[in-house]
Amino acid sequence: MKSKAHLFGAVLGIAAMSGFVLWQRTRPAPCTGGVTIELRPPLSEPGQYHFHLELEGIHQPCEFDVPFPVRGRVDTRTCGHVVELQTRVQGADSKIVGLTIGASPEALSFRVSRSGEALYDTRITPKYGPYETPKSESRLFCGERALVTPPCVRGSSACAPYEPSCDGPEDCANGKACCASPDWGREYGAASATECSSKTSCLNRFGLVACHVDADCANEMACNDTSLAKDFKPPLTACQAKTTRQSLAK
Repeated sequence: MKSKAHLFGAVLGIAAMSGFVLWQRTRPAPCTGGVTIELRPPLSEPGQYHFHLELEGIHQPCEFDVPFPVRGRVDTRTCGHVVELQTRVQGADSKIVGLTIGASPEALSFRVSRSGEALYDTRITPKYGPYETPKSESRLFCGERALVTPPCVRGSSACAPYEPSCDGPEDCANGKACCASPDWGREYGAASATECSSKTSCLNRFGLVACHVDADCANEMACNDTSLAKDFKPPLTACQAKTTRQSLAK
């Protein structure tokens, strides 16, 4: 898997005298800290994403639009802070997996929408690490650092409950099974929450085989696991070992 980070951002400033401008350019950049926001699930569908951040203690919100797939620079001049957008690229597939903003507020509001649909909309209270990041390690985001993973808007097109691409073996060719995993959806995007694969491969990756009847499952397994119901719409039923069912019945 290849990773690739796109760096965008602008630090705003107005200077009246050339001497002051020269000093601004040559003096060491201040350590403003940074908050890294992980997007789980990542943003993977094409379209225009609108980001809106409101940092506590700063009146001007940080707003910018990201056409996806990303091409060229993204205008973040209204933010007043350095903004770094992280993408993950695997072959022809790319996703927006997070962003870092060069500030260390006590709290911030974070919203992301696509075509008017809210995908993330939450208030974040970062917990900063006990040790500051030195400038020698990060010139952009030295100082207090925090990593946060906000919840996505449940029921949105990017979040659970996911719309399955298959719900049983009849949807898969060449004898493959319908493999379901909410964790895959969270890590790789909604489209990855279900896929057709061999039963062995599915179980080795800690997925569950979606089914309708016991005959859809391997020997010694029954179609009675309803643990996926809350994560898929319509809900899925999966195979589980018959011994597990018997032990639960005791």
